[in-house]
Amino acid sequence: MQRFYLHVGPPKTGTSYLQSAMWRSRPVLRQQGLALAMRRRLDHFHVMLDVTDQGVAGADPPEAFTALDRLERFVTRSDAERILLSHESLAAATRDQALRLLGLLDDLEVHLVITARDLARQVPSGWQQRVKARETIRFEAYVDAVVATEGIGRAFWAYHDLLDIADRWGRALPPGQVHIVTVPPPGSPPGLLLDRWCSVLGLDPVTIDTSAATSNPSLGRVQAEVLRRVNEAIGDELPHVRGRYGRVPRELLPRDVLGVQAGQPNQLPRRLQTWCEDRSRTTVQDLQTRRYDVVGDLHDLLPTMQSAADPPVTEEEIAAAATRALARTLVLRHQELAGGSAVEPQPGDRDVPE
Repeated sequence: MQRFYLHVGPPKTGTSYLQSAMWRSRPVLRQQGLALAMRRRLDHFHVMLDVTDQGVAGADPPEAFTALDRLERFVTRSDAERILLSHESLAAATRDQALRLLGLLDDLEVHLVITARDLARQVPSGWQQRVKARETIRFEAYVDAVVATEGIGRAFWAYHDLLDIADRWGRALPPGQVHIVTVPPPGSPPGLLLDRWCSVLGLDPVTIDTSAATSNPSLGRVQAEVLRRVNEAIGDELPHVRGRYGRVPRELLPRDVLGVQAGQPNQLPRRLQTWCEDRSRTTVQDLQTRRYDVVGDLHDLLPTMQSAADPPVTEEEIAAAATRALARTLVLRHQELAGGSAVEPQPGDRDVPE
C-alpha cells in the first residue's frame, strides 16, 4: 500500500531546516521512492490554510482555497511508493480539521510524524514567532499566559502540546504509525536530527542536500524586543501580515536586519524551572506509556535550564540595536535600488519541475 507521511510540526522543531533540505533534494528523493506532495513548498502552506480554514480573502491567492482538492488529485495520480506533506502549523488543527485531511487519504497507509523539542526552548521561541507575526505582547506576560493556559497561552498549547497533537492527528492510526522524532539537545553532533528524520522516511541522509538548507533561528532577546516595539509603532497602519505587507516584516526585518545582529535569545525565566521540569516529566512519562515509534530519546524533551536568570533588557541596548537596524535597512535599500534584492525568495517558493 502507498504510504503517506504527514509531518505536522510543531513550529521551531527543526521544521524549516528539514523542509528546505527535502525540497532541495527532490530529485534524489524520487530516486529513493519518496515524492513531495504537489509542486511547491508553498502548496504545503496552502494545504495548511485550507485544512484549518485560515485563508484570508485578499491576502491569500485563490489556490489557497482549493489546496485540498489539488492534494487529492496529486495523491490519486502519483505512482510514488511514499509521499510526504509537511507543514508545522498543521499541529494546531482541531480534531475535525485533522479528520478532514485524513479522510482524503483513506486508501493510503498514513504515517504521522511529530518532531519534538524541549519545553524550555519552545516557550521563548513561541513568543518570538508571535512577535514575528506582529504581536505586541511582552515576553514575561506571554510566558505567564502559557503557564496559566489563558488567552494567547491557549494558542501556544494548541501548537506545542505533544500528547494533544498526537491525539488529534493520530487517534485513528495504529500507534506504530505515529512517529515522535526528538530534536537533539544543544551540543549534539551536526546532522543528528536529519539522521533521525531520514530513518522514519526511509531515506539515506548522506544523499540529502543541506548545503543551502534554511533555518528559522531565534533573534537575540534585545533584537526581539526591538521588533516588538516596532509592531507597536506600526499598529494597524499596514495590511494583513500575508497581504501586501508580505515578506518585508516577516523576513526582511527579523532575518536580514535584526537577525544579523549577535545576541543571546530569550531564556525561560528561572522562576518557572520547577513548572517546566514537572510538565516535561509528565509528558515524557505519558509518551512512554503509549506505543508510538520514538526516534531519538524522550529524555531529549527534558529541559536543561540556564544557570542564571537573564538581566533585564536596558533602554541603552534597545537604542543601540535599533540604530544598527536602521543603518542596515539603509544599506539593503541602497543595494535594492542598485539592482540587488533585499529579500530573496525562499527555496521551494518557485515552481519546481516535475
